[in-house]
Amino acid sequence: MQRTKQGQDGASPLISVLDASSKDSVLTQLQLVRGFDAVRRRLEGLLAIDLSPEGRGLESEVGGILLGVVGLSADGDPKSATYSLLKAFGLATDLELVRDHDPGLFRVLKRRLQTDQRSQYYGTRCELATAAAFIKKGIAFRQGKAGSEPDFILPVPDGELGVECTSAHRTGDTSAKDLAYKVSAAIGAKRRKRYHRSNVVLGLDYTNLLFEAADPNLLVHPNTRATFAAALEATHFGALLLFAYHVDETTGDYFRTYQRIDRAHAPRVVQRFLDEHYPPTGRNLFQVAIPVAG
Repeated sequence: MQRTKQGQDGASPLISVLDASSKDSVLTQLQLVRGFDAVRRRLEGLLAIDLSPEGRGLESEVGGILLGVVGLSADGDPKSATYSLLKAFGLATDLELVRDHDPGLFRVLKRRLQTDQRSQYYGTRCELATAAAFIKKGIAFRQGKAGSEPDFILPVPDGELGVECTSAHRTGDTSAKDLAYKVSAAIGAKRRKRYHRSNVVLGLDYTNLLFEAADPNLLVHPNTRATFAAALEATHFGALLLFAYHVDETTGDYFRTYQRIDRAHAPRVVQRFLDEHYPPTGRNLFQVAIPVAG
């Protein structure tokens, strides 16, 4: 359990979709079976991969999420199985939203998610979630040109704004200092890109690092934020949005939160956009669980 104050970037309430009468955020075995089958069919249709027990799609990272639901349920851990199912449900919901709004972007993300490359999955998932969040917020955007532009280009009143998505993750026990370094390294790696400019916001998913931390609050501590801010100041990027997924253990909602870090003297185009859509204040989080990754 942790308590943090962060902005919320969308929610996918699975419980109310599966059983409107349910008052429990943990699914029963019957609900897990029904929910698993429904989400599996949705993902098969969206990604055009076979996620049946004999299907090759289970070798993908998406298939791994579904296998996690089965394994945790078989191990008698319905809470963790529910949370894994929520991940799959959130993925399907975001895919449907992007498909209906931007078929071209959907096709690009679909091809990436069909592979079994774990490292590619995390960045793609962050990009998908960010596009879905823009759609929900009514933010106009276009897909950036690969290699020369950030992931998203947003026309705004003050000109043009870019948003680039990435992720940081690590498996195994490690210290908060090492985890903070992973974020700083991911920020620094983007300095070599052609779109390394002050009108670009860097969005970084660090759900896995929160999961791996012995005390997740250390990664939102002022000292750690100062480390992230220093890494940002060493670049030309205008701001940093740190994204993480949470499960509300009371309601069953699966949602993404953000921490916002601005560089000193960030361009007005960046400040205005973030103040409107990603304000620095947010909700207090009580009784939230953190998945191993988004």
